[in-house]
Amino acid sequence: MTASSLWPALALLLVLALMPLAVKLARNKGWVKLPTDAEIATVRSVTHVGPGQRLLTVEVRDGNHKRMLLLGATTQSLNVLDQWPVQEPTSAYAAAARAQNLSTSQAQLPGGLGET
Repeated sequence: MTASSLWPALALLLVLALMPLAVKLARNKGWVKLPTDAEIATVRSVTHVGPGQRLLTVEVRDGNHKRMLLLGATTQSLNVLDQWPVQEPTSAYAAAARAQNLSTSQAQLPGGLGET
């Protein structure tokens, strides 16, 4: 074996040895962003149906798209019962919903502002 035939093998070994360092550097510098569990899915509600049985509402995000999943969970399995896209409320809709919630909560106060 001559010295000129060893150079490609040494270059390959050098590249393979530097790969983990390059990956670590890319993650630390923020060049590659890996999603965390909280960025992918959020449990919105849990309803206990029976012993070892639950209904879960989960919001799942994939990039800019959001979906809600209704899951049936037992000790043995997890099944998707329904799914629907999440639509962000418009600002006028959100303001009206906040106003409705505020007036409803004031009406429920004992001796509060909502009683006539």
